[in-house]
Amino acid sequence: LPSVHGVVAHERTLSAVRTVTLAERLAAQGYVTRAFTAGGFLGPVFGLERGFDEWSVVDPWRGRDSHYFRTLEKRRGKAQAAAEVEALGFEAVRGWLAEHAHERFFLFLHTYSVHDYDAPERFLRCRELGCARPEVPLRTRGAEEAAAYTPAMRAHVRHLYEAAVRFTDERLGELLTELERLGLLANTLLAVTSDHGEEFFEHGQLQHGLTLHEEVLRVPLVLAGPGVGARELARPAMLCDLAPTILARLGLAPLAHAQGVDLLGPDWPAR
Repeated sequence: LPSVHGVVAHERTLSAVRTVTLAERLAAQGYVTRAFTAGGFLGPVFGLERGFDEWSVVDPWRGRDSHYFRTLEKRRGKAQAAAEVEALGFEAVRGWLAEHAHERFFLFLHTYSVHDYDAPERFLRCRELGCARPEVPLRTRGAEEAAAYTPAMRAHVRHLYEAAVRFTDERLGELLTELERLGLLANTLLAVTSDHGEEFFEHGQLQHGLTLHEEVLRVPLVLAGPGVGARELARPAMLCDLAPTILARLGLAPLAHAQGVDLLGPDWPAR
């Protein structure tokens, strides 16, 4: 929890003494480790890169048909943006998997595509939904700004978000197809999750970061692979349970100072 790992402000970094990362533990066990991230709070300044053989900060999910790429062009120039997406984008993920298919590996993929409501045009269903696609700011900073959203604007915000979810789902499908093509799918443990949920005016705000309501605290957590049977767990879980759950599937002891539990084990605390 933040009270233990200490990163409670922008200038704080994970303590190497108090926090061993999942990547460090797996690297010590001989795993090849790689992280393709979109940066932000997953920038290397916070210490999360420890244990990874390589860590990049170009969103691996999004390509040239994204708002992200157009922003990258403005910041880096067209040639540099194109080179970075080619070297560190989704095709690079495919290449890395092919290169390391014969090794035990830990691959961490991170995207802001849903966070940014950023999906290629073909994922939008506004026409079939009768949406006129009104101009909408993607964040509110108070009740007055939230009140300015018309019903049509509120509906379109959801359309944008759902398009990004569909895009992410398709990318995950491509990843699973690649793992299957390489003969890795049956022997790979996969975890899909998020750091937060999203508000759509349930309590008067849009997006996240200002409240701790249920819609912000609830996140998806999907596990699949060896040792994971098909079932749904209804008991309260936390993201700090993810590392202990992964390590338990690999037959490894929990991380030092870990406060989570193995979600597939018998010992869940009362929460």
